[in-house]
Amino acid sequence: MKNKAQLQIMQTIFALFIIFIILIIGFIFVIGKQRSSMRTQLEQSLILTNYKKAQIINVLPELQCSRLRVSVRDCYDKLAINALTKKIKENDFYYKTILGNSKISIIEYSPISGWDTIELYNNPIEKYKSKKVYHLPSIIFYPEKKIKNFGVIEIELHN
Repeated sequence: MKNKAQLQIMQTIFALFIIFIILIIGFIFVIGKQRSSMRTQLEQSLILTNYKKAQIINVLPELQCSRLRVSVRDCYDKLAINALTKKIKENDFYYKTILGNSKISIIEYSPISGWDTIELYNNPIEKYKSKKVYHLPSIIFYPEKKIKNFGVIEIELHN
C-alpha cells in the first residue's frame, strides 16, 4: 500500500514537472514572438520617422518658389536657397530641432555649367548606427532669369 501511494505521488510530481516544462517552452516562444514583433514595429517607426524628416524640406516656406502667392510643389527658389544657407548658419539651433542629425545637399544640373552641389545643412552624428539617403527630384528656379533647372535634393539621415 505504501509503495502504491509513493508511486502515485511520483507520477503526480512527474506530470506537474512535464506541465511546467511545457509552460516554460510556451512562455519562451511567446516572448520570442513579441520580441520580433517589437523589433518590426521599431523598424517601421524608424522608417516612418526618417520619411517624415525627409519630407520636412518640402514644406519649408523659406525654400518654396511661388507663383502668384501659391507655392509650387518640388520647386525651390535659387535665391531662397542661398539665403537659407546663410540663415541656417546664423540660427542653427532652430534648424537642428527641425532637421535633426542629417546632411542636406542640393545638386543642380545646368545645361551650361553642368552639375553643381550646394550643402544646405550638415549636422551628422560622429558614431551612427545607420545612414539612409533619400533623393528627391526637384526644380531649381532662378527668378531673376526665369530659368528652371533640374535638381536633386539629397538627404542623409543618421541614426
